[in-house]
Amino acid sequence: ECEATMPRTTLADLLEEANPGFAEGAAAIGGIAVAPDADAVVSDTTAFRIVDCPRCGGMLKPDIVYFGENVPKERVEQAYSLVDEA
Repeated sequence: ECEATMPRTTLADLLEEANPGFAEGAAAIGGIAVAPDADAVVSDTTAFRIVDCPRCGGMLKPDIVYFGENVPKERVEQAYSLVDEA
């Protein structure tokens, strides 16, 4: 994990490059539907090509904390600081 970040638009461009027509196809059906749990609703993924991190070649991970993971120390400190200032 290199912890590199990128804007969503950059990721969308990388996905479009790896899957020509992906963005156009998603727009044609009204965008990508998202379920209440934030999972995208997709029907066929057999031809979909995922992209690797352009910096380290590793797996991409959204900048969120999954259940069971630790919140980064800096983020916790910032939250406490904001509460103290309120």
